[in-house]
Amino acid sequence: MLVAHGSRDLRSQQSFQQLTDLFRHSAVQKGIPPQHIHGGTLEFGRPLEEQLQQIGKALPAGQTVKILPLFLLAGMHMMSDIPQAVAVAQQENPHIHFDLRPHVGSHVGILALLRDRISEDYPWILLAHGSRYPGGNSVVEQISAELGTQPAYWSVPPKLEQSLEALMEQGHQTVGVLPYFLFSGSITDAILEQVYQLRCRFNNLNLKLASPLDPSPALAQLLVDLI
Repeated sequence: MLVAHGSRDLRSQQSFQQLTDLFRHSAVQKGIPPQHIHGGTLEFGRPLEEQLQQIGKALPAGQTVKILPLFLLAGMHMMSDIPQAVAVAQQENPHIHFDLRPHVGSHVGILALLRDRISEDYPWILLAHGSRYPGGNSVVEQISAELGTQPAYWSVPPKLEQSLEALMEQGHQTVGVLPYFLFSGSITDAILEQVYQLRCRFNNLNLKLASPLDPSPALAQLLVDLI
């Protein structure tokens, strides 16, 4: 079962369905029947524990349900919300085993997917959501260092404008922004609007914006690896 955050945005819903279909196609090559692949959401739908229980009740004793979280970072959803839902489902279905797998952002292959999206001709800013918890941004900083980019955050400092101004002070006239988000949605729309405003403000700057991590066979293969 693939578990996404969930969204009211139709684009995000369609992307989740598309990635589920790609995963279903890749999983077949590993001997997993298509009908054994399910998709669920943490928010904007039925409680996750109910979705898991529905799957569990239809299975014979001794079966295992593997839960693959579509999250890039191990925030509160990964540390608390999803494990709690899995624990409730396990208590209600003791005849089967619920196996919570690592989130997709923990796969080392994420670096390769990100690296393929940037050019070495000019500097890039890796823009993530950001966390206020102590040490909560260390993973983003590590990924950014691996990629050779500058980190920035949507919700906490350093913000995109701060990182951008730092690069401009170094004399760079072309800068790329790589959103570290899964699927397009309200936040990526807001990022696009901010980039447009920054382009207007710094009219001598060539500011480029990459797309978020959208569904792809390569992303689906990372999920297969995590089974």
